[in-house]
Amino acid sequence: MYKSSYYNFVKDQNDSKVIYNTKTGSVSMIDEQSSDRFMDMLTNPRSDYEADDLFQSMIEEGYIIKEEFDELDDLRELNQLASTASHVLRLTILPTETCNFTCPYCFIYTLRNKHMVAETWDALYKLCQNFCEKNKDKSGFLLNLIWYGGEPLIVSDKIISFMAKIKELLRDYPNGNLRSNIVTNGYLLDYATFQKLCDVNVRQFQVTLDGDAENHDKLRTLANKKPTFDKIYSNLLEIVQKVSKNEDFGFAIRCNFLKSSVPSINDFK
Repeated sequence: MYKSSYYNFVKDQNDSKVIYNTKTGSVSMIDEQSSDRFMDMLTNPRSDYEADDLFQSMIEEGYIIKEEFDELDDLRELNQLASTASHVLRLTILPTETCNFTCPYCFIYTLRNKHMVAETWDALYKLCQNFCEKNKDKSGFLLNLIWYGGEPLIVSDKIISFMAKIKELLRDYPNGNLRSNIVTNGYLLDYATFQKLCDVNVRQFQVTLDGDAENHDKLRTLANKKPTFDKIYSNLLEIVQKVSKNEDFGFAIRCNFLKSSVPSINDFK
């Protein structure tokens, strides 16, 4: 037996429906032709639907779950593991408060043109070093560094230099794993920068495009109010065209949903 996830949110969008699951992060748009069938499966998820591809997709995305699965207990367990796991160090690092964009819905540090100072970089390295030494005998211990901003790629040279040192540090700790991802607006993420980041184990990227070019450029402009969509899109296209098929990396393209921007999402392919 199955049931609908507690964390589903469904919204009508013209003749379609958008569903978002806050636990898995899955987002789907259901067209008008599939809408009634989808909603019946979501509100009345019977076992005889199991052979249906749409139903299986809903299970994979977390919209439909097993009747006996307790989502709240699962979250409690994940929280407990995260808070007590001594073999995992996950750091979100703000190397600069400066941003080259002036998005109206975001924090704008107009008076805080600040970068992380050398002493903090050194202390951060020492923290990672101490963590590796403490866990050197634990198989599969994990150091996970997340770069955030501001716009972190304003100081991309410092991030790349630091990650190169961390990568070299891990050579002395064969039981350790290094993962790193970066949240960036994508304007400075040309192919050369992307490849340098991959080379030092920054391999997960989150880039925001707020719908199509027209809508995006109303919201996400440079400090001088110039548009940014074409530059970001050309960066992504260059990466797709030049990257090796053997390169291990991942991209999440993020959209911020505002009342003014939702209609343009339908035109964003």
